[in-house]
Amino acid sequence: MSPAEIQAMWILGLLTIEQVDAIATEWLEAGWDSPAIRELAWKQSTWRETTGVFAQAIVDLGLPPMSVPEAQMLLTLHTAQEVLADRLAPLDSAAKIYWNYWESWGRESIPAFVWELYGLLLSSDPDEDCLMPLDEIDAGIRSILATLVAVER
Repeated sequence: MSPAEIQAMWILGLLTIEQVDAIATEWLEAGWDSPAIRELAWKQSTWRETTGVFAQAIVDLGLPPMSVPEAQMLLTLHTAQEVLADRLAPLDSAAKIYWNYWESWGRESIPAFVWELYGLLLSSDPDEDCLMPLDEIDAGIRSILATLVAVER
């Protein structure tokens, strides 16, 4: 994942301290070096200590600030591209996108395309009355994600 995608995961609370340590080590190995990145890689820290140091590491990498909606969309586009390249399963990815939005935004703020994905997820639930064949659900998910990628370019 790119540093921007890591930043997005951080903003959305999707990283553990252990993952941050490993990511910082990868950044050092890739040639990105700063006192903050070294501290993340080498020093065992609490979550509170890590927060400020990680923010400084992001600045050191030259990344601009990112809002929660920007972080969510960046990760959604990454997932969409992985689905469209056949590296991720459409149904599982749609569920991941839906739950990430639900956790981050709450029901009132979820974008329309996420509700469309949710409708297809419901169609795959054997306890629901609106079952569709899995290949149709996958095609629908791919269509929604392809449209999203095209619009966001």
